[in-house]
Order: sequence, then structure tokens, then C-alpha cells
Amino acid sequence: MYHTILVAVDGSEAGYHALKEAVKLSKLAGASVEVIFVFHPQIHSQMIDKHVTVKDESGKEHTITLAEQEENGIRRRVLQIGEDANIAISYNHTIGTVTEEIILAAKTRNADLIVIGSTGKSMAGRILLGSISAAVVERSPLPVLVTREK
Repeated sequence: MYHTILVAVDGSEAGYHALKEAVKLSKLAGASVEVIFVFHPQIHSQMIDKHVTVKDESGKEHTITLAEQEENGIRRRVLQIGEDANIAISYNHTIGTVTEEIILAAKTRNADLIVIGSTGKSMAGRILLGSISAAVVERSPLPVLVTREK
């Protein structure tokens, strides 16, 4: 069966739904869950130039980039899904060509399965995950489970 399941998320509800489905499958298979979030270089470069002020847990204000804010929010949500399901989730992010980075992550982490949402969109008009899912299915040497929100 599966030992390592790689889930691609993009900050969309479709991506989080894919993660929840992967968590269910991991519990049945006894597999670990690894998450990858890939920033497309063009989108990242646009978001790295914009800054926002946020408050930390103590109420202290910090200035971070819009890219950091987006990535931090995605990481928090991913880890919360794992906590809610009582399962450890490994979270990673990178910058690159989305399809290529997902497949590379699956190979380097010795994943047995890639799970990805069928549609999705997130802040700043990021590339639609729906088109990415089709490309991953076409190019992946591994099985790919494409999920759909209900």
C-alpha cells in the first residue's frame, strides 16, 4: 500500500480538501503525509515586494512581505488540519515551476502517491490548481489522486 503521501496545496479550499482526503487515506494505510506548497516565481516576485504589518502572539507588530503572510497562513492551516486529525504532517514550501516542483518533491521524498485538488485559486490570481492537477497527472511517474470538493 502507501508509505508516503505527498499533497500539493495552494491555499485554496480545494487544496485543503485534498489534504483532508489524504489524511483519511493515510490513517487507513498507515502512511505519512507530506505537504508541498509551491510559489510560482512570477507570483512570488510580485508578492515579495509588498509588505504588511502583522501582530505576533504577544501583540507585537512586525512587517513581513505579502509572500510571507501567504505562506504563513497556508502553513498554519495545514498544520491545524493535521492537529485536528491527530496526525503529524510534514510541511514544505518552495519557489519554482509548480508541476515540476510537485513531481520533484514526490521523487525526493519517496512518495508512493500524490494527492491534489481538482480546482483552486488563491490570493493574487495564482495559477489555477485545476490546470496544475491535469499536468501532474500527465507527467507524474507515480499514481495521482485528484480530489473534488463536495
